[in-house]
Amino acid sequence: IPKNKAGVSMLPQSSDGEYKQGVPQRFAVATTAGVAEVEMLSPADILSNILLEGDKDNLGMFFESYGAIEACAMCIHLACRPSGTSAKSVASLAEAALDNPRLCGQPEITPPRSTGRDAGAWNRYDHEEPAAHLSSGFDMGAVIPIAEPEWSAAHKGMCTVVSRLLRGMWDEPLFTFKASTPDILTLTIDLPILESLYETLRSLSDVLSRYIDRRKLARSSGVMDHITNAPISKRQKLEDAIVAELKRTEQVNALIHRVADGCYLLMVLHTRNISRLAARLEEGARRTIRSLRFREWMSHEEGDQAATQLIAALISEDLYEAGELSNELASMLQRGCPSYFKSDDRTYYEARSLLRRAEGANSPADRAAITGDAVALLLKVSISCDLAQVVPQLAMLRAIEHIVMLTVKKASAVDPSKQAGEGDAAVAQPAKTRRHESCYVHVCDLLKVLKGSSNRQPSASLEPFKNSLKDNENRKLAEDLIANVSRSNDPFFQESIYATLIEINCVQDLLAMGEGDAGENLEQYLFQSSGLAQAMYGSPVGPLTPVQVVHAEVLAKFYVKEKKYASATGVYEHLAAQLADAVEPPRPSLVKRVQYLELAVLQARSCGDSQFVEITSTKAGLGHIQIKLKELMQRRGLLEYGAAAGAEQDPVLGEISRSLLSLDTLFNDITVKYRLWKECLELINVSSLEDVAKVRHVWDLYMEEEWKSVWERRRGTDEGSLDALDAMCSSVASLGKTFYPNENSLPIAHVLFRFEQAASGKWPSEDEEVPEATGSARIIRNSLLQLCGGSHEASMDAYDALMSVRSSDPHGAAIHDPEMRFRILCSIQELVEDALRTSGMDNQYKNVSNVHKRRLLGRLASACEAYASESRQLPLVGGDTLGSKFDAIKELLDAKLKSASASMNFV
Repeated sequence: IPKNKAGVSMLPQSSDGEYKQGVPQRFAVATTAGVAEVEMLSPADILSNILLEGDKDNLGMFFESYGAIEACAMCIHLACRPSGTSAKSVASLAEAALDNPRLCGQPEITPPRSTGRDAGAWNRYDHEEPAAHLSSGFDMGAVIPIAEPEWSAAHKGMCTVVSRLLRGMWDEPLFTFKASTPDILTLTIDLPILESLYETLRSLSDVLSRYIDRRKLARSSGVMDHITNAPISKRQKLEDAIVAELKRTEQVNALIHRVADGCYLLMVLHTRNISRLAARLEEGARRTIRSLRFREWMSHEEGDQAATQLIAALISEDLYEAGELSNELASMLQRGCPSYFKSDDRTYYEARSLLRRAEGANSPADRAAITGDAVALLLKVSISCDLAQVVPQLAMLRAIEHIVMLTVKKASAVDPSKQAGEGDAAVAQPAKTRRHESCYVHVCDLLKVLKGSSNRQPSASLEPFKNSLKDNENRKLAEDLIANVSRSNDPFFQESIYATLIEINCVQDLLAMGEGDAGENLEQYLFQSSGLAQAMYGSPVGPLTPVQVVHAEVLAKFYVKEKKYASATGVYEHLAAQLADAVEPPRPSLVKRVQYLELAVLQARSCGDSQFVEITSTKAGLGHIQIKLKELMQRRGLLEYGAAAGAEQDPVLGEISRSLLSLDTLFNDITVKYRLWKECLELINVSSLEDVAKVRHVWDLYMEEEWKSVWERRRGTDEGSLDALDAMCSSVASLGKTFYPNENSLPIAHVLFRFEQAASGKWPSEDEEVPEATGSARIIRNSLLQLCGGSHEASMDAYDALMSVRSSDPHGAAIHDPEMRFRILCSIQELVEDALRTSGMDNQYKNVSNVHKRRLLGRLASACEAYASESRQLPLVGGDTLGSKFDAIKELLDAKLKSASASMNFV
């Protein structure tokens, strides 16, 4: 060795060149004095020799030299993998050393390292009895220290060993793609490494299990002297520390068991084509597997799900190749990784093997028998049953009843304490979600396939079943499924089916489920899901989501089916009055709200309560008028939405599309404010306002507006006053005929008086002279007939009412003015002549009884006689002439009256 005084070279331990525990490592040392061979033992080998010698002093010195934690880790290592001729003795001695409290210590509760006055207070009371310091007082300002456990060296050494075993691969990915073939998935951990790790973990688990058993035995037999001899104030703390460490040791042992099981499963997967197994999984599961790490495989829910799915793919591969479950594979999995593949899992796959056999059975009887045996096994292990796989198999066998039975059983196993039925929503809702996602959702997907829902594609597992359906078979299977769910005693299952039927718009099927005793459950579900529960506490309903609205509409239909018309009316009224959401345009629209009110009116009529119908009809009528007002405001440019709505917009107009406004708001804040007199009158007609003076005033404003709208354009023409009168009368007739015969909203006598005044030029303009409208009698007569539905008799009633107004009544003086009186009488004479001239009376009364005809003719004759007399009393030149005309009409009426007395029909 040039320029060196010595050189060292390691010699092989054996012919294969591998390191072996217990065999000294040999070195060749070359010096200037020659070559010498020396041996050096590892620390573990030294500890093994000390344990065999039984020298307690040397053992104590070893623990002191290497540290108790590291020495305990070496003891665990020797106990797990002993070697040499005295392997068993070394293992037992190493385990015994772990039980020696003088070497490894004991867990204890140690005070925190406080400073200042708090440290002095803690140290002063540390070894005293609990009552020894009570007389010294209590310091309110002192920090109360929290005692923490100090674990024994044995426990820390155990954690050190586990950490060193797993640290190298804990965060490593499990699966990767081959560089040469990107589509092929492979395991990143080699099989020899997994096998070595598996053997070590199993051995370590055995050591820890024996250690835990010895600790429990020592604690139960009371041989822990350090507790017995401790002061009373510390005994319970020491006991608590031992219990806590024992619990942690059990948790570490459980982790070791789990990792060992995971390694074994990976070893099994090493023997299979991982890519082919992954291809059997859904896309989401495949993505999870590609990104899975070792620690997730062992201790995360994602890893557990991935392992379960790979085991399912592994067994399914054998099922489809051999037609039945391989006992060798099942036994191997159950023995090597019991935390991943339990005995219940084996039973589950045996049942699936039977279902596979049932699919190939020759006769329906054999198929039903084998299916029944399989379901019986599945019912025993329902918690391990994967309905995502079983439901499609049972569907292919058309075993609908078994599907429902198994789903109910699995849901009960998922929620054994029935938390889904708790009154506390925070407890009940998660339980309901677990039931739905693990159980009900698969049956709901099956129902969607049977109903032909196009909302989304069925899962890949249901695709073969969908393709196997024959003509009309899906309808019969869907009926069977719904009927079996209805008969089940699982209300939460029924609720999931309710929601599915609403989602796919099968309302009739849903209502059929509510027949009989199941109606209460359906009603409660619809009520809770509709968002109408707020109304029970007097709060406004909404804003409702589209799903809630659908549930509320179905609830109303349910009430109609149950003939609970008042309840259905209430639902529709709540839907109409719900708060709008924040979007533009708002939901529901104003038109939709009015449609709800119309449906409410329809149901109210079925109740047979006239007052109820009137109230509901009024709401619907106000809604229709509000729609007209909204459209009118839009045409006038007074209504904008969203960002276009400026600060100057009337707040009331901003709400006209978002809610149903009250009568007062519509009347005072919109129609009166913006001088919308026609809409004012429509509101009066809907609300049945009984303020006669106000109603007459609004009619005056409306007629004045209509008259002036033409007069302003035609003022200087010969026909200006007649055109203005014609426009006013036509508008009034068109509106008033929809009010007739409502006397509260249509004061015909007052309207007729304004017609006559406008014709005479004395109204509505008072600031200028307006010429009399020549030829106005025809316009007034036609408009009056239109107002009264074409009835001459009703028109005569209007004139009779106008002529009977007393001079002390409103406008009575103007009506009793001789010239106005004469004008009115001329109009009456024109009306009666028109009735006789057009044979209107013959047509109107041809179907009434002879007595009625005589009464009507007699009344008209008497009226003509009275009006003839009044005409002659007028201090005007034409009074006598008008009286003579009435006399002539009376003669004609008397003749008809005589003819009616002699025959059943007019001649």
